[in-house]
Amino acid sequence: LALIRVVETFAAKFAYVLTPTASSLQSSGQHERLLQLLLQGARLGTALTLPMVLTLAILGDRIMLLWMGPRYEAGPLTMILALGYFGTVALWPVTMILVGMNRHGWPAVATLPAAGLSALLGLLNAFVFGGGMTGAALAVALPLVGSAAFVATYACREFRVGGWTFV
Repeated sequence: LALIRVVETFAAKFAYVLTPTASSLQSSGQHERLLQLLLQGARLGTALTLPMVLTLAILGDRIMLLWMGPRYEAGPLTMILALGYFGTVALWPVTMILVGMNRHGWPAVATLPAAGLSALLGLLNAFVFGGGMTGAALAVALPLVGSAAFVATYACREFRVGGWTFV
């Protein structure tokens, strides 16, 4: 998870500068430029994070072996967590643009059911399915995918842009 946090911090530093820009564009009525900021922010967020996420997904177990030693071999854990966090991290620019527009309420509220689902899946993993660490990683990653999908859908609705245009 510490490796994933490095990617998340990198994406967040890029995205934080978009909040005042979005606020300024919205207050001056430049909606077309705001839409372009959204689309380019999403594109750049994906372009910046995808190589790092793929590196962790493909080489994460080897990185953990070199970094922490054989007792901490991660197996599929790093891949599951990296791919699960990808949407959330790649959409940080979109989230920060929504913050700048003061339209981040519903995405913030949507994190609560995702957290609850993650806790429920974690409990089911621990006490019913016995999925071990792989199940725990899936319990964290799967709700994150849903949360990222919600942010993308919500942004498309707020900007009145089609899903294919956004993608």
